[in-house]
Amino acid sequence: VVDPCGGGMTIPLEAADVQAGPCQYACVGIGGDVDADPLVCAMANAEAAGRHAPAVGVLRWDGGALPLRSGIADAVVSDLPFGKRCGKPGQRGGLYSRVAREAARLLRPGGRAVFLCCGKKSFDVLEAGGRGFLKALARERITMELEA
Repeated sequence: VVDPCGGGMTIPLEAADVQAGPCQYACVGIGGDVDADPLVCAMANAEAAGRHAPAVGVLRWDGGALPLRSGIADAVVSDLPFGKRCGKPGQRGGLYSRVAREAARLLRPGGRAVFLCCGKKSFDVLEAGGRGFLKALARERITMELEA
């Protein structure tokens, strides 16, 4: 599982938790972020969770230009930046398009990509970026309601 916009690496850490048996991982989680600050937290999270190579890889990279070979991933899963802490909302379109193209490049035949993004317009940009490479199978609207 590759997370191109990993931040604190929640997705790769959870992916690495899928085990085939004692001490043998069925899944390797690889993720990265363009900003070094979340990666420091990610390394601490991995250490605290007891995750070590080869089960989890944490790298500093640009999610739209990944240093991985083509066809390496069964899945690309990412909670994409919403533009709250990472630039302005209007700036995320270019990133979303590049991430979609990179996901298509990384996926093995039959692989799947799952992206969490903010709003229909963001999904449209993501879908347009992957056009010709990725096919949208489903769009799900998720609303979170919190109770105090």
